Amino acid sequence: MWLRGGPTSNHYVDITDVLELKIAAILAHHSQVGHRQDFAAVLRARLAAIGYEAGLADGRSAESFFLVRTD
Repeated sequence: MWLRGGPTSNHYVDITDVLELKIAAILAHHSQVGHRQDFAAVLRARLAAIGYEAGLADGRSAESFFLVRTD
């Protein structure tokens, strides 16, 4: 099971190739993010920082999760 927003991360997924699609999908929710003119830039910076934390090459972005083993 993958959890987001936990106290620590132990699993990373490189999302660089779908980053712009992810941002476009989130921006489509105007009622939730439309008031934030800087949202896309903030999200890009945050996901790039997670990519750095994950040990990815410069310019790569990632999402982080806490992986819980259930087996």
